[in-house]
Amino acid sequence: MNNTIDPNEIEKWLNKLEKIKHKIKPKNNKAEEFLRNMNAYIDDCKHFMSENDLFRALEAVMYAYAIHYVCTELGLFTETHHK
Repeated sequence: MNNTIDPNEIEKWLNKLEKIKHKIKPKNNKAEEFLRNMNAYIDDCKHFMSENDLFRALEAVMYAYAIHYVCTELGLFTETHHK
C-alpha cells in the first residue's frame, strides 16, 4: 500500500475548483455562507500546499469540493456559463 499523497492529485482538484468558483451563483444567504466556506477551504489548501503539508492540503480541497458538490445537488448553487 502506498501511503504517500501525490501533490498532482491535489492540484487537479484545486484547479477544477478554481475554474468554477467564479461562476457560482448562490441562491440564498445560507448558500452564500457555504460559498464563503468553500473559498476559505480553497485558500487553506493553497496555504497548506505552500507549507508542504500535503495531508491538510488534500483534506481542505476535498472539503471545498464536497461543499460545491452538495450545494449544487441541493440546488443552492447554480453556475453561470460566462467565459
